[in-house]
Formats: sequence, structure tokens, C-alpha cells
Amino acid sequence: MIKRLFISIVITIGILWVISTKVDLNRLLTLLVEIDWAAAVLLMIAISIYTLVADVLSFGCIYQRYLAPSVNQLHLIYLRGVSMFVVATVPPLAPLVPIGYFRKKGVKVSKVISAEVLVTLIDVFGGISVLSLALLFLSSGFDQRWMVVVWIWLFFVLSFSLLFLFRKHSRFNGLGRYGLLECFFCVKISHYFQVYAVRLSLLAAHLIVISNMLPLLSIELAFWQLLVFSPLFVSSAFLPISVGGYGGPQGVAVLLLVQFWHVTNIESAVAFSMLWSTLFLLGRLSVGGILTAPFLALNTEGTKNFERAYDLSS
Repeated sequence: MIKRLFISIVITIGILWVISTKVDLNRLLTLLVEIDWAAAVLLMIAISIYTLVADVLSFGCIYQRYLAPSVNQLHLIYLRGVSMFVVATVPPLAPLVPIGYFRKKGVKVSKVISAEVLVTLIDVFGGISVLSLALLFLSSGFDQRWMVVVWIWLFFVLSFSLLFLFRKHSRFNGLGRYGLLECFFCVKISHYFQVYAVRLSLLAAHLIVISNMLPLLSIELAFWQLLVFSPLFVSSAFLPISVGGYGGPQGVAVLLLVQFWHVTNIESAVAFSMLWSTLFLLGRLSVGGILTAPFLALNTEGTKNFERAYDLSS
């Protein structure tokens, strides 16, 4: 975990340093001062709250049905809130939050990791869906770009089909029914679609927020460009190339808005990405921070109850 965090910090600093050498800092500061911060803050508060709602609905669907059915909705809100907080501060430690919580409930670590990986993979499906939709507006014929999307979808569909086909085969018991793919084998098709719909709605919410924040820096994108930019821009904040939401978004903004599409100058692209990253961090810290205290109290009380029961049984 420490090594991953160190690598993320080094890459993030590298991205920001390379960009800073090409930016007029005085012009960048002027743009940041002139931004309508009130409008941007309201947008980010909205997306932060909806992120919590979407996480509770999607992760909660898997948690309550396949990890611990007794978990109530309030506990899920606390759990996902703390996860948001940790992702915004120390991303490599985020998986430890649900692992620690469910371990106290007797759930295997491999099963918890399986649930996390499952929702993350469905997130990838959502991103591919949005990027595929972008090609509908970009391309009028069945050219090479369509072929790339078709092959990607075929790969994912084939992978899931094989999982369902061999889910009860004895040779897959160790890996599937009792290993890291356990939730993949247990989840019903209807639950796959339920989680997919929620994660897709979160991508749509990010798309709306970004489409309303870009004009604050006088940046205009075509609809197909928004469909490409939004998922890549947002997902970069969760990759090992980012820490606290900084690094990846700045790289994606400069690469797409300036280098590829030439829709704005580098100062405006960096100003937008810095605005988004700052509010992304503050929004998650605020929402997650509010829920961290009751989550810690909940776990402390749970530990005391366990110790009290142990003493009585002794």
C-alpha cells in the first residue's frame, strides 16, 4: 500500500510539474480568480451527494445480498461515506474500509474484494457504454473506430458468458465459488443490471456537472466530445496517476482539450481541471468527513459489544 501511494505521488507530481513548465502562471491565477466559484461549488456539492447515493445503491445491492444481509441502510451510508473520504485522501487504503467493516461480521476478505471488483468492473462497462455512444455522434459509417468498440464489447460479453457458463463447474470451485470471483458467480442477472443502471446514472450526473462547469472557463465542446471527455476525465482521478483528485485530470484536460481538439488554451484547460480537482477533493472530504465520526462510533460500539459477549460466555 505504501509503495502504491508513493508511486502515485511521484506520478502526480511529475504530471503537474511538466504542465507547470508550459503554463503562464500569472494568466492561470487570473482565470482562477475570475471563475464563478459559487456556481462551481453548488455543482460539486450536488455531484458529491449523488455519488454517495449512487454508491449506497450500487455497492449496497451487492453488500446486502451477497456479503451481509443484516446490514442496514444507515450503516451502508456511513460505510460508503468513509470510503469516499479515504479515496479522496489516501486512495490505496480505500479497499481496507469495507474489508475491516465486513471482517467483523465474519465475511471473508476474498468475498469483500470480489464485491468491490465486481462493481468496479461494472463501472468500466458504464464507461465503455458512454464512449460507444460518442462514436454514434462521431462516425456515420462502420469504420475502424466502430470495430474497436465492437471488439471491446465482445471481449467483456464473452468473459461474462464464460463465467456464467462454468460457474458450477467443479474446476472453478476454488477460484469462483470460494475465491476472488465468488460474487461474480453468485450475483443474479437482475442485480447486474441494477448496479449497471445506477453506475451509468452516476456517469450521466458527472456529464451534466462537467458540461455546466466548462462554460465557466469559456470552454465549449460538441456533445460527442463531452461523451469522450467526461468519463476519461473523471476516471483519471481514481487511477494511480492521481492523488486527491490531482494529476490525472490535469493531464487528461491538457491532452484532450489542448493537444487533440484545440478547443482552448493550456491555461484555461489547467484552470478548469484545477477547479474541478479542488472541489472534487473538498466535496468528498466534506461528505465523507461528516459520516466518518458516526462510522467510527458504530464500529467502536460493535467491538465493545463483541468483547462484552465474549466476557459473558467466559
